[in-house]
Order: sequence, then C-alpha cells, then structure tokens
Amino acid sequence: MKKTIWGGEVSETAKIAKMNMILSGDGHSNIIQHDSFSNPVEGKYNVVISNIPFNMDVSEEQAQLYFPIIKKGNAVSILHILKALKRESVKSRAAIIVPDAVLNDSSMSTLRELIVKNGQLRGIVSLPSKVFMPYTEAKTSILIFGSECAAKTEDVFIFKVKNDGYTLTTRRRPLPGINDLDEFIALHEEMLKNDYSIRLDHDNLFYIPRDKILRNPNKSLLLSQYFDALKEGYIRLESILEPIKEKNVEQYPTASITKSEFWGMPLGKDLWGINFISVTSEDNSNYNVVRKHNISFNPARANIGSFGICLSDNPVAVTSAYPVFKVKEDLRGKYIPEYIYLQLRHNPEVLEDIAERAYGTIRQSLSQKEFIKIQIEDKSYEDQKKVVNYIKDKFFKMKKLEDELVNFRIE
Repeated sequence: MKKTIWGGEVSETAKIAKMNMILSGDGHSNIIQHDSFSNPVEGKYNVVISNIPFNMDVSEEQAQLYFPIIKKGNAVSILHILKALKRESVKSRAAIIVPDAVLNDSSMSTLRELIVKNGQLRGIVSLPSKVFMPYTEAKTSILIFGSECAAKTEDVFIFKVKNDGYTLTTRRRPLPGINDLDEFIALHEEMLKNDYSIRLDHDNLFYIPRDKILRNPNKSLLLSQYFDALKEGYIRLESILEPIKEKNVEQYPTASITKSEFWGMPLGKDLWGINFISVTSEDNSNYNVVRKHNISFNPARANIGSFGICLSDNPVAVTSAYPVFKVKEDLRGKYIPEYIYLQLRHNPEVLEDIAERAYGTIRQSLSQKEFIKIQIEDKSYEDQKKVVNYIKDKFFKMKKLEDELVNFRIE
C-alpha cells in the first residue's frame, strides 16, 4: 500500500483524505499536503486520475515549470499530470475530468495541438451538463490519455454520454437499467485490448481524425465542431429566426432576462424593486428594443436557461449585450414564437444542445453564431398551437391562484 497510491493536495483536505484512506484500509502514506503546481513530478507514475481544480489561478512562476508555458490553471493541471506519467512505459495512462472550456478556449489551443499531435490524447468522454448538480451546471468531459511512447492512433474518439445512470436534477436520483457509462466501460475494455487502434461501432461513439483537428483554426475538441448533422424531426433556429437590432431611442423601460420567471422577461423594476437602479444604467438609449414576440437571451447565462420572450404589447429594452431575434417575415403563421421559446427552456434535447455550444473559461457563453445553430423540434403549426395553448392555460391558472393567495383574507 505504501508503494501504490500517491497524491498531493494544497489545502487541509489532504488530512481528510488520509483519514478516509485509513478507515478504508490504509494506503495514506504518500498523501502530501503541498502545492502540486509548484512541485512538478517527472516520469514517476503508471496511472493518474484527477478531477482538476476548475479554473484555478496560477502564478508566472508556476506556469514556467511546464511546457508549453500557459498561464491557465486548467492547462497547468493537465501538463502537471502528463509530466508525471512514466515515459518509458507503453501502459502509462491518465483520466482527467475537465470543464469543457479546456476543449475550446483559445488560450489553450497550443496545449490541444500538443496532445493531439503527439498522440497522448486517446479520447474524450463527453458528460451531460448537469452531472455535478447541485454544485455546478457546468458542462464537463473526461480526457483519456495514453503513453507518450505508445503507437499513435489516427483518430481521437469522443463518446457522448446522454444517460449517466442518474436524473439530471439537483437530487440526482438513480435511474434503473444500463446507462451510457456502463456501456463505455465495456467499450473501453475492448479499446485497451487493441491499444485504441481499431474503430468500434456504437451510436454514441465518434472518431475525429487527428489531422482534421489540427487543421481546425482553434484546434477545438468539441464534438459539435465536427459532427453537427440535423437530427430527424428537428430544424435549426437559423431557418426560422432573424436577428434584429433597434436602438432604444424611445426610452422604453428596461427588462431583465431571468430563468426565475416563466416567460423570462420581467420589467427590471418588478424583478429588482428598489435595488433596480444599482443593476442598470439610468440612460438606456443604447439598449436593444424587444417588441412583442421577440426573443432575447443572456449569452453568459444561456446554459442555465436565461432566455426571455416579450409578451407585452408595449416594447421593452434589454442591454445591448443581449441579442434579439424575431420569426422571419415569410414564416409568420408557420412558427409560433412562444413555441420556440418553450423549446429553448423546456426541451431536454435542446437544453443539452445549448450546453454543448456555450463555451468559456469561467462562465460559459453562448455566441449568436452558435445560437442560430441550435436545433428545436419541428412541429406543424397546429401542434405548436396545442403546446402553447396548453402551457398558457396552465400559466394563467397558476397566476390566478397566486393572486387569490396574495389577496386572501380571513373573515
């Protein structure tokens, strides 16, 4: 046990780890409380597993200890692990849980180029966006690394996990039956037998040629950058919506966009009350106008549901950072704005599509370019109307009950 398990932890959690290991049968001898970034290890370990500290700050001195020099905690974490693997062993390997920013953030394109070109990155297990609920809704993936001296494969595999065996809710309740992670473990056993050299067949498994990744300007490792076919029965927003940009010269009142409101676009003063002046500008003439049935969203919080639709006859304004869209003129009478909004807020397939398109280092941001690529269920106008009418009926009943409770008096 003294020669098997090693670990470094900067905080006093190291002591808790030691205690847990003693209670579980020992193996704690080589758990050290120190700053791992400042204490690189070279060529020592056969296997490294880690849930890296997401988006941790690093100093210039720490970054200088690794190559390539990237002053990003996510990059230094990965480089620290790869440096620690035994170089002479063809069986040395690592599995690292990372935020999806690692797969696409431009500041880490040099790192991605390195791990794809040298062949160490074998594959990626793409996890659903809420696997770490209730702690974070951030989209994460597992990077699978092999030995630097093993034969390089032509492709990098990506396995897309849709069902990890638990509900994607705050309580994360177990689901019955075999899940995608169980299936991946079985597939991975097969991959290891042939050192990843043979392509396997599975609906959730994709292969991307290394040279294709290296030709990508950003060396992106996001699945959607290479496999983004239109799903059967779905349509892209770019086919339905068009962007509009109208300055608020009439000084319409400012609205907020929040997932806490069902339709997502309450007036700022109604949402924030007396604190509203502290979260907005007094002069909102540079804001974007949102007219009835226009849809807008907060790019920095789209991945957690910050979309809104204006249902008022009176226009409102939102900050210029929020894009505004309307149904294309020639498609009015074919697509109902409320239906599009409900798809963006309540269709699990669409929510996952949004999560995978929202990139960023600390906060995931959905660009206008990626927003219009989102796919929603393409239903007939009559079917859309049924969905919208059903929801509106429930919504009005709920509001009526709320009003009755607020105005209730004991006689």
